[in-house]
Amino acid sequence: MPKSRIRNKKKKRKSINTKKKNIKLASSSKTYESAKQSLGRLFRRYQFEELAYSIVCSEIWFPNRSCLLKHSLLWGSLLEMKREDFQQEPQIKSYLDFRSLMLTMYGLLPDFPASEDFVPEADWGEIKLVFMEETLPVLYGGSVERITDFINAFEIRNKKNTQALIEMRLAIEIQRVFIESIPASHLGSNKYIEPGTLTIPSEQAWQSTKIAIEALNNNINIKNHAGSHLVNNDNFHLPHNESEFTNKVVDGSFQNFFFAFSERGYFPVSVRNLASIIIDRWSEVSESSIDELTFISSLSNYIKINFKDFLSGPLILQSESILEKIVIPGLIFNDDLLYVILPTFNDAQKTKELTKSLSLAFSQGENVNLYNPISEECYILPESFSFEEGTLAFLYVSSVVTTKNQFLV
Repeated sequence: MPKSRIRNKKKKRKSINTKKKNIKLASSSKTYESAKQSLGRLFRRYQFEELAYSIVCSEIWFPNRSCLLKHSLLWGSLLEMKREDFQQEPQIKSYLDFRSLMLTMYGLLPDFPASEDFVPEADWGEIKLVFMEETLPVLYGGSVERITDFINAFEIRNKKNTQALIEMRLAIEIQRVFIESIPASHLGSNKYIEPGTLTIPSEQAWQSTKIAIEALNNNINIKNHAGSHLVNNDNFHLPHNESEFTNKVVDGSFQNFFFAFSERGYFPVSVRNLASIIIDRWSEVSESSIDELTFISSLSNYIKINFKDFLSGPLILQSESILEKIVIPGLIFNDDLLYVILPTFNDAQKTKELTKSLSLAFSQGENVNLYNPISEECYILPESFSFEEGTLAFLYVSSVVTTKNQFLV
């Protein structure tokens, strides 16, 4: 009897280890199309809310941070299902149940080696930025590098767009709630991992995720501003093929909402990437809605903080040859170089004409006056400043803020 028990335990242990080793092997043999069907069948065995909890937990687990496409496929498979397709009662009653779900779920996912080829930083509140005059923690590592620079640009671009600023503040607030609710020590190792790797979150991470989502749903600011336009509308559909799916995730058009919603509350989708979602949502707004003077003034203030030897604006340039009103954020002096900051306002032809006019005025040594309409001060460039070839440079700043790849045409 004792020997028999020992043999059975060994046999069972070997079976479990084999499954663990085969997680990546199993996923590599799956296709996008088969994964959609398999995930749908699996999800029907669970309650919607416990699946949402599980995917959020998997996303914020440090060792899983390079798997944007895999998590997007999980969310998409969940959100395109009808609510009546799910179980009404919880099926996950212990960490072992959760672990069993994750093991099966990860084994159904295909690999995306061409897209999941980098590992974001595993930060958790160490990075802070000033937004709307508040110093706030943000999640820096995500699908977009240097996201704080994009957030700063977004604030400059939308200085008078109250709704856009509220939505960005909401994105940062959601991240703050998670950062303050979950100790970084509960989220696994933050050391380097192989791109595309998935591992099962710990019991601490699973429990802490529940606490964070509960805190999020008790946060008055979040509840007051989580409008219906930021919630998945139950009409979500996954792309038919892997190529279309990959393109949508990579170019930021896969998701334009913050939350999956049920009667039991809000579940944040892609916590690390909420800021980029808002940036791309508002990049679609017509350029005609921008207040050019406000944009130039805000840009000038930002440059003033970050650069020395900056003559801040807005500055109206006046000379004999400059017939139209040209307003710039300011000028940067650097040894023998003069940098002219020139907003483009998504108009390449106008930018080209302005560059030509300014180059001509400066190169001919005209007396260029610079007038600040806010301070009502007037400046004249030093007579000693030479405009020989190579001493004048233009820094172009687009008023379009987006994380998508774009060209000025």
